[in-house]
Amino acid sequence: ASLEEGGAPPPCDLGGCGRVEGDGGAPDTPAGDRGCCGPAKVPRARGAPADGALEVPPPRSVKVAILDEDHERCAAALSRLARERSPSAASALLAEYEAHFAREERLLDEHVYGSAPHPPPSSSPAGFSADAGARKSHFGDHLRLLRGVEEAVEAASRGALDASAVARLAEDFETHADRYDGAYADRLSASMGAAATAGTAAAL
Repeated sequence: ASLEEGGAPPPCDLGGCGRVEGDGGAPDTPAGDRGCCGPAKVPRARGAPADGALEVPPPRSVKVAILDEDHERCAAALSRLARERSPSAASALLAEYEAHFAREERLLDEHVYGSAPHPPPSSSPAGFSADAGARKSHFGDHLRLLRGVEEAVEAASRGALDASAVARLAEDFETHADRYDGAYADRLSASMGAAATAGTAAAL
């Protein structure tokens, strides 16, 4: 699989940035969601692999060990699907997604979104809830990812799952992690840490 790499990025005012994380040598994400000179990204696999050898790296840590482990298993399952494009590999990816999303949603509802109204209130300023909106958008994207993998399971069962379709699944996974999972990392890890500390103190 090819990586996002190349020569010097365009100037910030043209939508690029030269900052990198570590010494990977790849330009940062364009200005936009993160803003110019925003947090640097590690280069990742993109596009349909010519040889089926797409290797999907796990996303950045979300500072919660069990979720990081889930992400690693999801990335490994995507890489397996790229190699095999088989019904069993597609079903294994679906199982990993279902287990991970269920765990993540439970933890987020308990530690981050717990006080947010479900469903979100009206869009009027007086009724606006940022957490409710984030919950709806985040969990809705889980459903979108699941639908994509369900379609891959069906295509694989017919022998019709091609490499470009798997590459799109991998890109969707990476985009979701960048857009949603990084946003909750600090709050979720802090809340879970505080809960663990309180539990330890109560047991003394």
